[in-house]
Amino acid sequence: MYWEFRNASRFSWVFSAIERNANPQKPGFSHGTAGIADALVRLYQATQDEVFLETAEAGFRHEQHWFDPVAKNWPDLRESLADSATLRARDYSVYWCHGAPGILLARLNAHAATGNGDYLRQARAALSTLCAHFYAPATDVDLESLCLYHGLVGNADIALTAQRASMSTDCELDQIFNAARHAISGLVGKLVATGRTANVLDRVGLMTGVAGLGWFCLRLIDSNTPSVLNCLSNDR
Repeated sequence: MYWEFRNASRFSWVFSAIERNANPQKPGFSHGTAGIADALVRLYQATQDEVFLETAEAGFRHEQHWFDPVAKNWPDLRESLADSATLRARDYSVYWCHGAPGILLARLNAHAATGNGDYLRQARAALSTLCAHFYAPATDVDLESLCLYHGLVGNADIALTAQRASMSTDCELDQIFNAARHAISGLVGKLVATGRTANVLDRVGLMTGVAGLGWFCLRLIDSNTPSVLNCLSNDR
């Protein structure tokens, strides 16, 4: 995928031949419209060039038509493009990479850049979904289910960003942070007790490895530590 194309009032992403079989309309932060639009919002903030903001907002408007007000989420379209008749039968992920948590970050950043209350309302809906689907993990946890990219700790990190942005919610966010701390402690304790550290140490990376768990712990104890999932924004 490369630069955006604008013709009159129409916006689109221009794809290479290799990418044409991929679904270019996916909602979501890591692989979808929210992440692209968020990057354009940041370009607008850095340059004050309105074309970046106009393009980002066109992306958000398109993504928002996938929003399901019952599920309070955007469908996961990785397999195929769903039409409106099958939308409610789609899967709804709740991770940074796909679904409400990552989209929350994009909308929160868009609100900070524009003051548009619609973005804040969309972010609140996403936070509600994150809270509703957050779970206290079982004792036997693994790194895959905890990682930043698509795990419990990633969602807790996003909830921390929402709290520091003073988002109002009925959810007890401190319970989420405590659950994440307990899960990390449980994983470390299990590994030390069993001596099974080799497999985990093979995954030392940030997004899906143990470094990401450590970064989240730094975020909990130091409010100046930025969020990796929010692209190292200094104010989050």
